[in-house]
Amino acid sequence: MNQNVLVSDGKKRLDHDADSQLITVTFTNTVQSKFVYDGLARMRIRREYTWQTNQWKLTNEVRYVYDHNLVIQERDSNNVPKLTYTRGLDLSRSLQGAGGIGGLLALTQNGTTNQHFYYDDDGAGNITGLFDTNLNLVAYYLYDPFGNPTFASGSVAGLNRCGFSSKEFMANPRVAYFGGRFYDPGLQRFLNQDPIGENAGINLYPYVENDPVNRIDPFGLQSPQAAVVVALGSGDVAQMAALLEIGGDIGLTAAQQAALRSAIAAAAAAAALGGDRCESREHTKGKRPSTAGKHEEGEARKGRDQGGEKGDARRDPKPGRPEPPKPVPPTSNKPKFPNPGQAPK
Repeated sequence: MNQNVLVSDGKKRLDHDADSQLITVTFTNTVQSKFVYDGLARMRIRREYTWQTNQWKLTNEVRYVYDHNLVIQERDSNNVPKLTYTRGLDLSRSLQGAGGIGGLLALTQNGTTNQHFYYDDDGAGNITGLFDTNLNLVAYYLYDPFGNPTFASGSVAGLNRCGFSSKEFMANPRVAYFGGRFYDPGLQRFLNQDPIGENAGINLYPYVENDPVNRIDPFGLQSPQAAVVVALGSGDVAQMAALLEIGGDIGLTAAQQAALRSAIAAAAAAAALGGDRCESREHTKGKRPSTAGKHEEGEARKGRDQGGEKGDARRDPKPGRPEPPKPVPPTSNKPKFPNPGQAPK
């Protein structure tokens, strides 16, 4: 069912699908943006239109390639790579624990000759500049506290769209894509309500509880309270550790951080106990009591019973004890014939 969503801010119209995903942003008779999502609710295609001769004309199409929840490449309508992103550890000191905020390393403009540029960001993960391979500053950016671009300069400033919180800011619709929701820095709020409803508070649309100077929102999906509940419920140690790493940035309380530490310790203890049990089972798996001694004893007994050279060779008489006489085969009174069927003379 469609949740409560913003349909207009007086300047643009916003259309959402049944899952409250933004699908169209329209400035009347000017520009229009459309978004297509995959089954994991990730934006896979963005189409830009302009109003020409009383109709919308497609001017640009961008197709996104993902690594889990982060974009690593942009392609055109012919599936030709145009921009490639190199990412490293984000503010959580993991690859995606903070939604990639502060984790952008390089931007490659794909073409006949690839051009490489390197990101510079501030302590909150906001992109502040780009350098070329000769370490020349070729782009410089400034933002207000809620992420509105206030200044951009440099020869490639327009090439890069990743800005505030390392998220893509789209010039035509004037919104930033956080992965779970779209954020409008002009309105200083998200365009659809928090997925967990009023569990995060009575205001369903704020960005980081109106404290962007001290906090971040990795994917635009969760308040700090919800993030802790989801992490504890999943039992994912990596997710809980990532939350602890950015706990101060997203506003986790001391009690919430203590709960995460306790859950991590409990998970580690359970994993260690399970490992010990598995190791013990593997050590004894497939092993049977040794029967080597019994086998040798049986062979010796068999040789003694059979007698003959084989049996004598296997016997080890005690020194000084005489060998027992060999048995003499019994004689038979039956006539012996040299050959079968030969009659006696």
